[in-house]
Amino acid sequence: MNRRIITQPVFIFGCSNSGQSILARTLTDHPAFCGLPLMRRPDNHGQLHHLETQDLRRYRKGKGWPKELTHRFGKETARLWAISKFRGLLMVTEADYTPSLARRTKTVLRRFVKKGKRLVLTGPANLLRARLFATIFSDAKFVAVVRYACAVAEGIIRKRLHDPQRPWISGMQTTIQQAAEQWENANVLLLLLQQFLGDRLLIVHYEDLVTKPKATLSQVLAFLGESSKGFRAPRFKRKLNQRQAGRLTADEREVVERTCWPMMDHFDYARPKPHVWQPKRRKQRRYSKPRQ
Repeated sequence: MNRRIITQPVFIFGCSNSGQSILARTLTDHPAFCGLPLMRRPDNHGQLHHLETQDLRRYRKGKGWPKELTHRFGKETARLWAISKFRGLLMVTEADYTPSLARRTKTVLRRFVKKGKRLVLTGPANLLRARLFATIFSDAKFVAVVRYACAVAEGIIRKRLHDPQRPWISGMQTTIQQAAEQWENANVLLLLLQQFLGDRLLIVHYEDLVTKPKATLSQVLAFLGESSKGFRAPRFKRKLNQRQAGRLTADEREVVERTCWPMMDHFDYARPKPHVWQPKRRKQRRYSKPRQ
């Protein structure tokens, strides 16, 4: 009989491509936490991340992971689960709780629990399932990551077309309007969820995580009731926002800002546009005239 118990799990979510994976990977380096197995394929930067709960349907042929906790329309909803035509069909809440569903969920997740450690579970679309998870795990804590809308929109379009970690979700054409709507709706859902979870939810800005990792991770660990003493914060790439947003045209950035301005304003992203990233130009050598 499996006697491993899931105590005080941590759920990390937010709009797709907002940095949940790097936060989850960093937390699992802390001695108090553990995560799901690492994915077999690295991301665009050569880094391995933990499986998301969404991936458990493919991991070892499912092994009992509830179908109710996955996307019901396959790859079509990948990274676009918050747009209007999908979110109402995909969301589950405390009203969907059943003892059977809770038992099946815990049975699968117990396999990944390590002795004396808290399980960290990531998956952007868990934003649609957080109310149910809060009911199943009454002692769970939740951390949401918010990131600049233009950078997120570019990542959604690029990774739906080709995701090195999930090649089965490749070849999906996405408009800038769809990507912008995903960001806006996901963050509207986050604010509604904040009213439901109250002090069980902490919202973190991606920009704070990568530019002030020590202070931000100390805040996260304090929220989770763990000590940050002796925990070394990693270094993150700081210019990814500028690079990704810089790949959008001026018209595409205008679409994002027009669609996302309410939530950008709320999360203090109503600021000057980031500089367009350009590769460094090599300095031309100046040759001196030969001496006569």
